[in-house]
Amino acid sequence: MSPIWRSLEIVGSGALTLPHWQKGLGADDLALLRPFLSPRAEPAVTQPCVNTFSGHDCRYRIVTHTDAHGHTAHVGICDEGRCEKRSFTTADLVLYGFNDPKLTAAIATALELQPFAAACPTTATATPARVLPIATLCADDGRTAPVVLIRTRAPEAALDQLTLNLVAKPIILFPTAADLTPAVEARLHRYGWPYRVLENLLFFRPTGIMATADAADAITEMAESLIGEVTKAVFAVPVGTRWGEITLTFNANDHQVATVLVRGVRHRLTPHDLGLLDCRSQRPDRQWLFLEKLAECGGHFGWIDAKKHAAAKKIKLRLSQALRRAFGIKTEPIEWRRDDKAWVTEFSISQK
Repeated sequence: MSPIWRSLEIVGSGALTLPHWQKGLGADDLALLRPFLSPRAEPAVTQPCVNTFSGHDCRYRIVTHTDAHGHTAHVGICDEGRCEKRSFTTADLVLYGFNDPKLTAAIATALELQPFAAACPTTATATPARVLPIATLCADDGRTAPVVLIRTRAPEAALDQLTLNLVAKPIILFPTAADLTPAVEARLHRYGWPYRVLENLLFFRPTGIMATADAADAITEMAESLIGEVTKAVFAVPVGTRWGEITLTFNANDHQVATVLVRGVRHRLTPHDLGLLDCRSQRPDRQWLFLEKLAECGGHFGWIDAKKHAAAKKIKLRLSQALRRAFGIKTEPIEWRRDDKAWVTEFSISQK
């Protein structure tokens, strides 16, 4: 279990001094997490003593004195009388908690989501410490799926909060699976709320939070279960239509409109029809741009750079899902051909 992700559940909205953080994480993991911690205004009122981490529960209670000259001294008194008194500096007593906006933005970016502060509609009585908004996924018909992070060791209470305050079914992220009891999982299944564990999708590096190869795919699949599966086909194609019977043509002068020919019947295709508009800018997203690129290449798109291959794989997955929804055809519209090292469309596509 990742101690960094577990700390989101153990510490939650609380705060610890750096010695506490380092004892729980170790110096290396603390260095990775440090960019996502911020100092709190109120100083610590306790500090660990030499026995705190060796089986005893004693700790220093901080007593602050200011002398006649205005000098402030912080003295630690062991609450069980096991340890000698100790002096602390003001810096020793600084508490550090999670910088929630920075953390959630980094998680959203790593998962290739658009950070969106209003992702989790709540009321004034909600407890933001338990549930953090990450992003909002949008369907082409206006339906949304908020992506939220539950960071508490009491997920049942967080689920209570969500049932009271959310206006749409959420996609839920948990830092670890430590507190996902059978009762919690049964409740999630009963509500039909998809969920994932972040320590299986993301990891911390000195450069920030990074994603595993299939992290974005996992989020896409969950989104499909909420806002994709009920989307009706855009075109009433005849039953039994195969991808090979479809021709898609882009107009070189208008990249936001394509013509579709299915068994002699023409249709007009736009990014909106496929749900491939960016929710915020309302401009064609990367999936539509990839479809354009396929048209330019005659349905055969290859490359050499391995990094570009990984990025294109994620985009291709989402594009394929959009095409299957739009045409109501369940088979894969874009296949990877190992010998050619290229993605090749099962339908005809070109640009004129």
